[in-house]
This record gives sequence, C-alpha cells and structure tokens, in this order.
Amino acid sequence: MAELGKRDMERFNLSVPAVITLMDAKDPNQKTLTELRTKNICAGGAFVITTDPLKLGMQVDIDLRLAFFTGDTERERRSNIHVSGSIIRIEPGGMAIKFNEKYQISPVL
Repeated sequence: MAELGKRDMERFNLSVPAVITLMDAKDPNQKTLTELRTKNICAGGAFVITTDPLKLGMQVDIDLRLAFFTGDTERERRSNIHVSGSIIRIEPGGMAIKFNEKYQISPVL
C-alpha cells in the first residue's frame, strides 16, 4: 500500500534487499553495507533499515536487488537497480537516502 503525506512522490512500503557502498574510494575505511533492506521506496529515494546509519550528507552507491516472476515462466528472474544518492535523514531504525537522477537497471544472469 502506498503512503501519501508531506512528500510529493508516492511512497511504497517495500522490503527490497539493498547493498550500499560509500562513494569515496580514497577513504581507507570505506565500507560496504550488505544485507540491508528498504522499509519504503519511491522514485526519489528510499528509507533503509539499519542500526548503524552512515553520516548525514554522505554520498553512496546503492544496488537494489529485485526478484520477480513473469507470467510466461515459473522461473524466478532477477534485476539490479544501481543508483547513487546521499543520506538526507537519520532516525531511529534507519536512514533516508535521496536518489540522484541517473540510474541503471540490469538483469542478473
């Protein structure tokens, strides 16, 4: 079910696997956060559940892993949505990420 409120974009309560990587390759402590899940998502961003949020303003790369079935086959298909963004809000239970406009969707073979 979608949430509408003070935001302009329709937000969907979707739990999608997410892998987040810091964009600063010069940082020797660069880390990749794996096994995270979204709480909700919209065209402009997502809220990611975590007990160890990144710092406000950090630039990140995000891979959202989707699994789905098509009507013509019983086989599960997978896609990856790669997008970058920045941490815009931190609250108990997670962090909000605003997506940049560029993204890439690719099949996972």
